[in-house]
Amino acid sequence: MLFAGIREKIAYYRAHPFVRNTAVLQAGSMFGNVFQAAAGVIMARILQPEAFGVYALAFSLAGFISIFLGIGAQDAVTTIVSGAYARNDGREIREAFSFLAKITMIMGGVALGGAALAPLIAYKLYGTTAIGWFAGMVVCASIISTTAYSFANIGSQVVGRIRQMTLLGLSDQLLRTSLALFAVVTGLGVGGVVVGHFIGACVLCVASISIWRKVQRDFPILPRMRDLFTHMREVSIRRYIRYSFWIALDRNLSNLYNILPILLTGIYVTASEVTFFKIAFAYINLALGFLGPIGTLLNVEFPKMKVQGVARLSKNFTRVTMYAVGISSVLTLGAAIMAPLAFHVVYGPEFSKSIQYVYALIPYGLVMGLGIGLGSMLRALNKVHISILVHVFNMIFGIPLALFLIGRLGAWGTIAIVTTWYAVAHGFVFFYLRTVLRGMTERINSA
Repeated sequence: MLFAGIREKIAYYRAHPFVRNTAVLQAGSMFGNVFQAAAGVIMARILQPEAFGVYALAFSLAGFISIFLGIGAQDAVTTIVSGAYARNDGREIREAFSFLAKITMIMGGVALGGAALAPLIAYKLYGTTAIGWFAGMVVCASIISTTAYSFANIGSQVVGRIRQMTLLGLSDQLLRTSLALFAVVTGLGVGGVVVGHFIGACVLCVASISIWRKVQRDFPILPRMRDLFTHMREVSIRRYIRYSFWIALDRNLSNLYNILPILLTGIYVTASEVTFFKIAFAYINLALGFLGPIGTLLNVEFPKMKVQGVARLSKNFTRVTMYAVGISSVLTLGAAIMAPLAFHVVYGPEFSKSIQYVYALIPYGLVMGLGIGLGSMLRALNKVHISILVHVFNMIFGIPLALFLIGRLGAWGTIAIVTTWYAVAHGFVFFYLRTVLRGMTERINSA
């Protein structure tokens, strides 16, 4: 009886679309992350702590500048298009994608200006312009890749072509990483890595345009890309800006949490010390990367569940979150147990200092599962402003505290502030959403 029940449960989950799509994304994410991690190990061992620290700072600075590319607007458009596709509303789909085209072009111009200023920023922060030149080229690569990739990614996701979406993202990851690895192995250094990313971005742009055209031919409700860039001059930014601006701001503030630790740490410690922290941070996040596909799919699933009923939405939100917390706990503790072997065998003894940082990051890993569906749920309920208020609070009080702690404790201060940021943000927003959903359910039941 017990085994029959287990088999029945397994059969149910194998047939469930959400579970199948999650498995596809998990497989792609796992392969890409493992490949990227392996390449990162080789790069770190060849470049050694000092040069690898320069690489880390350059890409962190580029990430800070690239925030203006408006990646949060992509999340907003995904939510809008998902609802419009469910209603078979072709006009709304075209308007939303045209808005994305317009906002991408505008914010791309802003990011390009930031790339021009990158050498000056790097000199003020780190005393060298080289980091800024590297960062500027990475930003230019991001502008090229983001333009077409966003449309292909959203289009594939909305129409249910998860394998195609996964393959596109995986191909991008493998190409860029391979080119960067080739540059390091052949002795081209950090500059070669940056050029590799730029070439990869150009290839991704061409591939994304091809995929969008194929999806559009199979699903005519999606507009042609040429029509989007023609229509974007007519589409009103005001129509979506009130909704998408808050989502974009929320997402970009969230991205700052990933960028600021290395960016701020480099101000007070040596490039080598930045390397030790970055590798430990990346190691924990590699393990937690298995949660990423779940969050990606929830961007589409939660808006659909809302249409089907608040009670179901509330139940599934809590269930997914609890599963994610359990998974993040197992992944983090497993990674910590394996850290001594992983670092001594894989990275080498010269990077063994990172092990102590891995142990210190265990609390950070434990709270990450709590946030897996928060952004998707806030967007589905149109409550993004709550997350923004929490992020702003964290930034106002957290950045000065971070500078204080890092200035006195070095990378240990970075670990303390990163854990605090996520614990405060995820904890408050989760319990707020539970309260809102409970209230909505009670009002519907009493009506």
